[in-house]
Amino acid sequence: LGLGLIMATQQPSALSQKISSQCELVISHALAFMTDIRALVDRLVNRIVQEYQRRAETYSFEEQIRLLKPGTAILSTMGVSRIFLVIMRPRLTIHGGKVPRME
Repeated sequence: LGLGLIMATQQPSALSQKISSQCELVISHALAFMTDIRALVDRLVNRIVQEYQRRAETYSFEEQIRLLKPGTAILSTMGVSRIFLVIMRPRLTIHGGKVPRME
């Protein structure tokens, strides 16, 4: 029990550590700046794999964060021993909202 909070930012390095230390679940899409990548790594609750092998290339964790494609993210949460790479599927249903029109 307690308070639930959802935060979204494009600049994790600007978040207060008092707030981000309360996060039990982190979902991160691609980040470009090293200060933001370091802030993300500091807030992950799971151990990271320092290097990834992909085809004939080897990538550091930081490079992998930069190379995430749209629709992919990493997920880190309490209660599991690793970080997950997740792929969001495209929407299969019709969007129910209307787009406001300026007249």
